[in-house]
Amino acid sequence: MTLKIELVQGFTNLAIGDAQLLRIKKVAVDEKFKKVKLTFEDEKGRTLVEQYMLSPSKEGKSVGLMILSTIAKCATDNFADRPFDPEDLKGLYIVADVYEQVSTAEDGKVSRYVHLRNYNVASGTFDDDADVGSEDDEDDDDIWG
Repeated sequence: MTLKIELVQGFTNLAIGDAQLLRIKKVAVDEKFKKVKLTFEDEKGRTLVEQYMLSPSKEGKSVGLMILSTIAKCATDNFADRPFDPEDLKGLYIVADVYEQVSTAEDGKVSRYVHLRNYNVASGTFDDDADVGSEDDEDDDDIWG
């Protein structure tokens, strides 16, 4: 007997393009390893997960912290340097460019990665904000896995 699995609609990355309105759908904080993962979502439900390492590099700077700070300031529309709880970003909006990074390994294997850049304050929201912060999000699979 062979196990048959019913296929469902798959995961879809954000579309490549400039100045897209994105909602921060999920926030996961790993205090032990000092990292934050944000799941961004567009109006069509396409998602992208970005991870930000908060520990400083050998040069004493944390690029991840600088990027996360920019996202938090744009999402809250408050550009003051201040402490903030990353969990407070859930459900907030930003505008960002979605771009594709292509790299080729020595063996010729081509890898494609989708990232965000050029963060800005959002001036609008999605029409269907009813599901933001729903309890169902807590049941989703662990994004650290």
